[in-house]
Amino acid sequence: MAKQLVFVYGSLMKGGGHHHIISEQLFLGRAVSKYHYTMSARFHPFVADIKEHGCSKIHGELYSVNDKVFKAIDKLENHPDYYNRKQVQFYLEGDPYKAWMYFYPKVEGTIVPTGDYKDYEKAMSHAYQEERQRYYDSL
Repeated sequence: MAKQLVFVYGSLMKGGGHHHIISEQLFLGRAVSKYHYTMSARFHPFVADIKEHGCSKIHGELYSVNDKVFKAIDKLENHPDYYNRKQVQFYLEGDPYKAWMYFYPKVEGTIVPTGDYKDYEKAMSHAYQEERQRYYDSL
């Protein structure tokens, strides 16, 4: 069975609402994209390969996943109809990696200037976190 490297930056990360999908896979560590992209968020993050908005390197986690989990992630992200994945370059502890990352075709919601969804979550109010949880519970 082939392994795929996947970079996650939202609900699939540790502590995220969908982390259970990849929790049994090999966690390689926190990583950052080599290039700048635009991260925005509305309940969950979107990364767009658009440079007109505030863009930054994207922070997240790198995993080595099996084919079954790779297909489960594609299903969760509704690839290619909602998110579209492509291979891009990342750094993990200074070493370069090429991994799959899921992109949204446009900017949606609030720009996350740091490129780190955890920063966005920290800035959310308690009421917004409750609304976000209701959204995930409805999926």
